[in-house]
Amino acid sequence: MPFPSKQKILYDRLLKEVLQNSPAGTRLPSERTLAANFRVARMTLRETLNRLAQEKRIIRRRTGTFVLDQETGTLPSDKKKSNVYILLPCPDFSVSAGDFSYKVTKECIRGAMNSAVRYGAQVITIPVSLTNNPEQIDLEQISMLRKSDIVFFVGDWYKMLLPVLVERGCRIGAILPNMDPESEYILTQTDNFRIFKRPMLANYLPEVLNDLKEKGKHSPFLFGREGFSMFYEHPEWNIRDHIEEIQRDITPDKLRIEVCPGETRFVEQCAMIQEIYEKQPFDVLIFDAETDPGQPVSLRKLCNLPEDVLIYVRGKNLLGSGNDSRKNICYSRSGFLECSQELTEQLLTCSDRKNIVMDFKHIIIKGENSWKENSF
Repeated sequence: MPFPSKQKILYDRLLKEVLQNSPAGTRLPSERTLAANFRVARMTLRETLNRLAQEKRIIRRRTGTFVLDQETGTLPSDKKKSNVYILLPCPDFSVSAGDFSYKVTKECIRGAMNSAVRYGAQVITIPVSLTNNPEQIDLEQISMLRKSDIVFFVGDWYKMLLPVLVERGCRIGAILPNMDPESEYILTQTDNFRIFKRPMLANYLPEVLNDLKEKGKHSPFLFGREGFSMFYEHPEWNIRDHIEEIQRDITPDKLRIEVCPGETRFVEQCAMIQEIYEKQPFDVLIFDAETDPGQPVSLRKLCNLPEDVLIYVRGKNLLGSGNDSRKNICYSRSGFLECSQELTEQLLTCSDRKNIVMDFKHIIIKGENSWKENSF
């Protein structure tokens, strides 16, 4: 049976004979002294000390090597500076994740950085897998996380990490598409999380209906495409499963709905809307069928709708070009930036332990003001 390596023996001895008997903040003897005391080469000692530093058991500085607090991984004499750790799937996430996931994560990092800068903290990203596969998460990547460290992630990709984060006492912030029973149970084991949950209809419909109610509109018409956005086959997101609730609680009057086949081309969609309006006029068009025609176009012109018809779209490309009127047309975007900014601020400033689950936000912007927007 092979003997343990010199580094392993030295590592165990340093833990038992030095670190466990030294209060946090203690300055260790010099490398020369330690190497002589343990009768090892300085190179062997240095590699072992580097491992202890990576594990946040010690910190090495020009002034010496110091023992860290084993619970917090910090030096008591240091002025505490908070870190916000954002979990990423893998190092090349921008290439392998797909355009939407990359944009969402980029917005969340921007939001976290906005709050971090304001409160003197810093944002650190941690890729937890080499393969962009949730089944191949490397727990060593989060080995540095300690009690009260702030950890933020987006999506259900990281749910298998929740037990580890809860056990370590991390302060958890997340934007989740839904809260399954297992995740809810795990989070009941801690009292230090804040979550934005993307609710039923994880899109802009509730905000739009409340907005048009304030504007005094009463005959909204929703035009959608099969398999897209609100009509995506998902038990929480498909409005067909919740239409009675929507009609009862939100809609000013009766919400008319028309859904075209998934393969319907954009120009055909516009022709269908024009024909429907000519037969039975509406005062609001909620367009949820196609958001990226490839270039800026005026949905109002293509559908031949009068200017007093209020239009809601997703994305800027349907607002028209610079010469087109954008009066009475609004577009929405998901509020990942705002939600991550608010989560980070709460985690950085709220010292009391409190579990909060909030509804995800969607932002509605007037077409005339769209030039001020600096987001996707």
